[in-house]
Amino acid sequence: MAVREGLLPEYVGFGMKKYALFLSILVTGCGGCGEPDQFSIAPGFTPDPQVHSGLSGGSREASSVQADCVGYIASADSPDHIMNVTADLPWARVLVNGGDKDTTLVIQRPDGSIRCNDDALGSVNPAIEDMTWPAGQYKIWVGNYEQGVRSSYNLAITTNNATTADALPTPSTATINTNSMRRRSRRRSRRRRNRR
Repeated sequence: MAVREGLLPEYVGFGMKKYALFLSILVTGCGGCGEPDQFSIAPGFTPDPQVHSGLSGGSREASSVQADCVGYIASADSPDHIMNVTADLPWARVLVNGGDKDTTLVIQRPDGSIRCNDDALGSVNPAIEDMTWPAGQYKIWVGNYEQGVRSSYNLAITTNNATTADALPTPSTATINTNSMRRRSRRRSRRRRNRR
């Protein structure tokens, strides 16, 4: 993640131009930001942990994937991350740091089976660990408990048993409420129709 400062032109009032200081955050590998963040993992990967960021949540109930999954995730066609394991991994853990948000985790393994977790390792952050991660493609969704609200998180994969969510960088505090965005869009559409 890189931070860049600069001047952003804003047009206000009668075509007058003013400049405001802005910060733009360039995120590489952002799950939940459009296309899934895709990455590959092989035995002995570095750095360990490997960290990826994204926006949790969505409009789909995670229980529609599997009954014991909780929270809201993006659609089945749009996982937040796609992890390609290039050769069988011995023990590994996938975990999430959701900052002050209670996040959930859903992973679809290459054989189609689903693993879910809500709270793990004594925190409200989820984690899924396995003795073996067979080679193949893993689809990963990070959910939360507010339908339509997207919140920042950091997801990591590690082979270090001592790594917990608290060891990961704290995510930014960005929260996007897609429910209110839809309501505003509908109001604007109605206003436009009424003007005609």
